[in-house]
Amino acid sequence: MRILCISYGFMVQRAYQWKALELARRADDFLAIVPREWRVLWASEALPPEPGPLDEVPHIRVPLRLHHHKHFALLPPLQLARILREFRPTVIDFDNEPFNLSSGQLVHVAWRHAPGALVYLHASQNLLKRYPPPFSQLEQYVFRRCGAVFARSRQSAEVLRLRGLDPRKTHVLGHGVSLEEFREARERQLRDDIVEGSVLYAGFLSHQKAVDTLVRA
Repeated sequence: MRILCISYGFMVQRAYQWKALELARRADDFLAIVPREWRVLWASEALPPEPGPLDEVPHIRVPLRLHHHKHFALLPPLQLARILREFRPTVIDFDNEPFNLSSGQLVHVAWRHAPGALVYLHASQNLLKRYPPPFSQLEQYVFRRCGAVFARSRQSAEVLRLRGLDPRKTHVLGHGVSLEEFREARERQLRDDIVEGSVLYAGFLSHQKAVDTLVRA
């Protein structure tokens, strides 16, 4: 199995790079595509990938178009086509919502330059929304061309079904957590060194998560 893993903001962060390492261990051949830099929510400027597990696997850093915006960012088309022809993946794992522009770009380019590859996408959207053109039409195109979509929750899977994805292409698969990344916290717990009232939050730092409310509480 030849796995091509593509990620934007997630793979920039060390804590999420363990996914690439685990996929590489299970592949006959592995390659990751990551942005040269990406502007994460809490940073004032675009940042390169953090040092971490990504450095242990084959990867290519590419420039992205359209201001590193997750809905509009695009992979360099000629470079993407060349990578697909040369690497010849059997599985493409793209950590991206089906309605984003680059999801449509990827399934189309893969259909032309890696026709045997199965493209897997990921969906966190758990609210049924009306997308303006061209996102709704693009999503339907992706639904037809992709191999499957990994929904982060049962609610996300239901939204995918309501939006028209074949249920046979929907799989519920939450975000992974690397125990290695939290080894120190686990050792402190075993030493009974955790302060009374400590809270461990595992999630994305965005205002939708209301972490500020947790801190105030």
